[in-house]
Amino acid sequence: MKKIITALALVLWIVAIIQGIDMLGGNKEAEVIQAFSSMSMMQENSKIQSYGKFSGDYLTVEEQKLLLKTMAEALGIVDNYTLEENSDQYGRKVTLFLDGAKADTKLEFITEEKDETEAHSMEVNQYLKTELQIEDSIESAFYYDDTVKMIMNRYSETPQTVININGQYQGELGTEQKDIIAMELLEKLKAEVVVEHREDTYVVYAYTPLIEEYKKVGEDKINLTIAIIYNEEQDKTEVLLATPLLNEDF
Repeated sequence: MKKIITALALVLWIVAIIQGIDMLGGNKEAEVIQAFSSMSMMQENSKIQSYGKFSGDYLTVEEQKLLLKTMAEALGIVDNYTLEENSDQYGRKVTLFLDGAKADTKLEFITEEKDETEAHSMEVNQYLKTELQIEDSIESAFYYDDTVKMIMNRYSETPQTVININGQYQGELGTEQKDIIAMELLEKLKAEVVVEHREDTYVVYAYTPLIEEYKKVGEDKINLTIAIIYNEEQDKTEVLLATPLLNEDF
């Protein structure tokens, strides 16, 4: 397994470079970036999260660490990271993380153990999780999106990947102001509203042809979520845009 993982590192690097070049070619994601950036918000940040069940055979702790290092290399991380191992009654988690000046990266290999008492056996499942949190940039989220998906598709079954981008306005905005922001974003993104909640929690679920991936909810396609939330402690209103679905608590 060690030789296989090591050999894949070069392949991942090459694919990541090719995909990075393609992202610079001007595609539909650029329209999403331009639409959000045109809203003149403060401190635009972004996050990529991906989670999936590990598709290979059972890995030992050392093999898990080697796999996380290979995944990190595909993201351009070769040193200055930290590896940790934590265990409890439910299983074990091996984490590789790097706190950078403008971006934080966290890769996790999770082993869950469930005691099957009647069968006198132990059920073991292993999962991978990737998270990149990027400050003062939303372009980077879409730049790294394909690389994260490529890594997760290589090692996990049907991974779920979400991009979150957010910006802020000073103070608390009223419903009318929120409506103006949401409608302007929807118009610029050529999106149609599918479901909306505009009272206690301001959330709009929509579909746009600018983003290829989508989730099917009943008969409807959804690939865009806009949430507008007031942060009382900071006295700022946050505008969150996620694709395909928002997975943040608010």
